[in-house]
Amino acid sequence: MRELIGRLAVTDGDAASALRVIAHFDALSDQRAPAISFLRAAAALADCSVGLRDAAQGLASRVASTGLALPDIPAELASSWPRILVDQNRAATVWLERSSDPGPLDQLILERCAHGLRPLLRGAGHQRPDSAAAVRIACDRHVSEDERRAALRSLGVGEAPLVVAAPASHPPTSGPRALIGPSWALLLPGHATVDDVLAPGSRAGLAHAGGGDVPEAWLNAARALSLAVDESAGGPHQVRFEDLGDLVVLAEVVGKADLTGAADVQTVERLRQSHPWVPATIYQVVGHQSVRSAAVGLHVHHSTLQQRVEWLERELGYSLREPAGRFRAATAWTLWRCSGAGAQAPYGGR
Repeated sequence: MRELIGRLAVTDGDAASALRVIAHFDALSDQRAPAISFLRAAAALADCSVGLRDAAQGLASRVASTGLALPDIPAELASSWPRILVDQNRAATVWLERSSDPGPLDQLILERCAHGLRPLLRGAGHQRPDSAAAVRIACDRHVSEDERRAALRSLGVGEAPLVVAAPASHPPTSGPRALIGPSWALLLPGHATVDDVLAPGSRAGLAHAGGGDVPEAWLNAARALSLAVDESAGGPHQVRFEDLGDLVVLAEVVGKADLTGAADVQTVERLRQSHPWVPATIYQVVGHQSVRSAAVGLHVHHSTLQQRVEWLERELGYSLREPAGRFRAATAWTLWRCSGAGAQAPYGGR
């Protein structure tokens, strides 16, 4: 090979360069080099950053032309970036982050890099993805529509499934699921119910994949999960994204805000620490026309709730039975919910 490259370099520089690329990746394969070595070689040969995404495992790697590791993949892969499918079953892709015109050897570099990576990826897991891998593929915004549809077919959940997000601490009890970041992703047929596949009392966010856009539904389910309130703290512990309306916008704004100066929100949380029933009481009282109907929702006697409301009004400094007070309490409870405080079980108390 070296002798051939030497002869070609005199008569055909492009052919010699191509053979050097082939020889370099072949040497890495002979040495059984790790995946990162193939990416570094591709980045150096192409003189640009290179990325690899294995959707089945939910893993990604990027390296600069200098060989240094880069953060996770960009939110969107530019349509102009050359790319190649490494393994269809794993929805694995390698790409060049080319900001200028494509280089003459870009396709060859990608092909030889993919050729070397393919056995490494297959050796890391089954060639055919299991259900967890299929869930990751279906939820990955970077895979092709064909790969997503294939993953959904393997799961048998239809092309417009119900996507459920659950906390990492409360994995679903059954169904095709995968841990993606801090949450479990669970895919179910669009008409399914979730009570039988979630841990008792688990918080959950739900979203339908209208039009088959599972990645968007997964994002929406995670947004809904952020607004689910721990069952013991009162309020909805299973939240459908489609029911939230502009509360999603408010939650995103509140999530970026500093609530240390929000006196009413801080009061709700302070009272909850000693009296865990406070948020649930506010939620039920402002949502019902009478104390009796609110008591039914709380599963307490109406006289008990009457005593709690009187105590709570003294602590809050305003009435929960007047329109202005109810609106103020509802606003405080909503901001408290959007702040994420309701995601945690109360500290205790009576």
